[in-house]
Amino acid sequence: QLVTSMAQIAEEDRPEVRRQKLLARIGRNLPISDATRIAPLLGEIVGAAFSTDDRPQLHAARQDASLMADHLRHAWEDLLDAEVRAAPLVLVLEDLQWGDAATVRFVDTALRTQRDRPLLVLAVARPEVHEVFPALFRSRRMNELALGELTPSASRRLVAEVLGPSADATTVDRIVERAGGNAFFLEELVRAAAARGPALPETVLAMVQARIERLQPGARRVLRAASVFGPRFWPSGIAALIRADRLNEVHATLEDLVHRELIARSGEERFPGETEYVFRQPLVREAAYEMLTDRDREAAHLAAAEWLEAKGERDALVLAEHLERSGERTRAVVWYLWAAEQALEGDDLPSVRACVDRGIACGAEGAVLGELLVLKAEASGWAGSADHLALADEALAHVPKGSTAWWRAATELAIADRAQLRPIAERMIDAPRAAMTLGQAWSAARVIVALIEAGERELGARLVAVVAAATEHADPEDAPAFRAMLAWLRASVSADAGAVEAPARAVLRLLEEQGPARLAGVVRRTVR
Repeated sequence: QLVTSMAQIAEEDRPEVRRQKLLARIGRNLPISDATRIAPLLGEIVGAAFSTDDRPQLHAARQDASLMADHLRHAWEDLLDAEVRAAPLVLVLEDLQWGDAATVRFVDTALRTQRDRPLLVLAVARPEVHEVFPALFRSRRMNELALGELTPSASRRLVAEVLGPSADATTVDRIVERAGGNAFFLEELVRAAAARGPALPETVLAMVQARIERLQPGARRVLRAASVFGPRFWPSGIAALIRADRLNEVHATLEDLVHRELIARSGEERFPGETEYVFRQPLVREAAYEMLTDRDREAAHLAAAEWLEAKGERDALVLAEHLERSGERTRAVVWYLWAAEQALEGDDLPSVRACVDRGIACGAEGAVLGELLVLKAEASGWAGSADHLALADEALAHVPKGSTAWWRAATELAIADRAQLRPIAERMIDAPRAAMTLGQAWSAARVIVALIEAGERELGARLVAVVAAATEHADPEDAPAFRAMLAWLRASVSADAGAVEAPARAVLRLLEEQGPARLAGVVRRTVR
């Protein structure tokens, strides 16, 4: 690397171009006779093999490894001697903990032979370099400066002091996480936050990307593919994105990236048989992702979505985001609908609204648009938001009459507008009984609760009878919580107030254990 950098040899250069560049660079400070002697020897280590015709020394060295090593060392010494005589020279060795013994010996020799000349060797390494090379440059005039990472608490304190009291905890935590203890990254990220600049400053992005650029092409390609998945990724997923035929090569590249401390094994197994890896720093993932072209990024997100779907990915939001970024916005709408349903099941009401809005922004229309609006109305109702009535009214206008979505939308309208409670309850009573699904029955149950709260017990009793008859043949194992709910509703609409306590306790226990947990609050509210 030192020689190729000095001669400005590019990885894609053909052998003849490499030879020309090497000879020209060595001849800058050496007579042509010495340059033509040294270049063929150093060409052996930079992929610029010279012909052995009229070069007996080179021919002999190729037959004897120890002789080749001697000739290479002498050639290196002659080159360095000429360079430091012409001008001060700095050799920079990065990540020396991954260096090789031969390079260390060559540099050590240069430090010995050029002791009184203007030669500086700047070696950067992690502490384990002393385990790999226990006596590294010990007999030379060496100065060692140890730099440690900033601790999270120190980083957080520094960020808070610079940004002042206006800095919110989320911003501070985000900066600290991204910096990963790197003082330079921390400084640049704080500067960007203070200036309300881009999320990732160009200075930091350039530094991280420069490190990525020094990797082999295959490693860069794997790292960019990994960035598409996000913080976590898997070997066969990467192989699907880069269309790699040999999975073992992807595994080997990932393990090399682990060795370079760019990624790490997560220790988890999201998908059976798939080793899961994670980025050690969010900045590495973001920098690799920014290196993708728009066209490659879209194709990669589509491939990632299809691979994840085939693997049984259960997080609908993950698939929706991949499809949206791939340009498959119509397909993304359906996944955003399911993501909103998942968020509602988890009582994550802000996420429900966010997923619905993203689904609508992707061009949702027709019945799917109506279902999205129903979910937003439900989230609004449970959150007690002021737009509950408007959303319920809009949702009801977009869903097919008689569908489960209609029942859910009608329920929200009945709860949001008590003037609509009786008419909607009557429509539910008159609905075809044989077609009632368990989802529709849950909607009816919420309307019955609203009727009880409004003092409409007689109408509530009629709706309970309809729901009970329509769900009589449902598999009890599929709906234990609903069975308990129905028993509690029957007791609640009856004249016997004392019969309510036991079924109320039973339904509360099942709702808290099996869900929907948010209904437990409704039950508690009506129990005296």
